Amino acid sequence: RTWVGACRDAGARVFLDASGGAFELGLEAKPYLVKPNEVELATLVENSDAARSLESSVKQLQDRGVKNVVVSLGEKGVFLRDSQGHTVSFPADHRVQAVDTTAAGDSFTAAMAYGLSNGWQLTDAVKLAVRVSNIVVTRKGAQASIPNMWEVEGESSL
Repeated sequence: RTWVGACRDAGARVFLDASGGAFELGLEAKPYLVKPNEVELATLVENSDAARSLESSVKQLQDRGVKNVVVSLGEKGVFLRDSQGHTVSFPADHRVQAVDTTAAGDSFTAAMAYGLSNGWQLTDAVKLAVRVSNIVVTRKGAQASIPNMWEVEGESSL
């Protein structure tokens, strides 16, 4: 909470990707963006209704002061709700053969930060993040080098 608040107050767009108590405390400082997975999201919101929709759970986080929420849904893809209430679902690419998910979430968050720090729209930054994490999961362990990450199966654009 202290770190998120200090960075936010200094003008940084803070991305929070944590779990448990650290996530709860970080939320109190109202970060620019959070990236929970489905399990983390379920623990962060009140689930009085077992059939609560993804969108209403995400809105609960935004009602607590978070501007943008990106939920990683594993094999189901990614869900984004931005600060204006616009939602976008990014379906999973089922051509990707996951070998190891180590560092996929961290790579995803880093790619979003890269895109936004270069002036991209949030949706384009999330598209990049999906592409990068798709590449990361095809390799064993956290590898520092991702060869040819800008071109996946002959595509050179997002």
